[in-house]
Amino acid sequence: MILNRAVGMLMLVTVLSFAAVGCSLTDAVNDFLEDNAAPNTEGTDITQVHGGDYEWDELVMYKLRRPNATLISADFSPAGGATYYFMDMSAGEAAAYIQHIKDMGFTKDAEESENYYKAHNGNTQYVEFEYEMDNIGSIRAGHF
Repeated sequence: MILNRAVGMLMLVTVLSFAAVGCSLTDAVNDFLEDNAAPNTEGTDITQVHGGDYEWDELVMYKLRRPNATLISADFSPAGGATYYFMDMSAGEAAAYIQHIKDMGFTKDAEESENYYKAHNGNTQYVEFEYEMDNIGSIRAGHF
């Protein structure tokens, strides 16, 4: 009788231990997925507003600010992320925007030149910025 109670208590403690570990792992997995998931762009449409300018989607662009330029075209990737094409950006604004990208944490494995910058944030999110001296370029945000 005492042996049955001891075995029963041991089984109860084991089951409760597994339940506690399972809850902890579920929270950790959910946190990881939330931090590393690509933006959900399914069903999203980039809205074109006032005759040629496009609405900036800060969520898809990993909270980067809208550049001081005219957005002339935009594409969403089915895998998550987007590319915005712009015009009317000065060389000074391009340099300032590259610094903004760095300030937002996109500094890992950086590739940089006078008019190009690409880096990721240590998770699976990357940003690529390209500027041409005739005041046009693109900004791409994605998930690898």
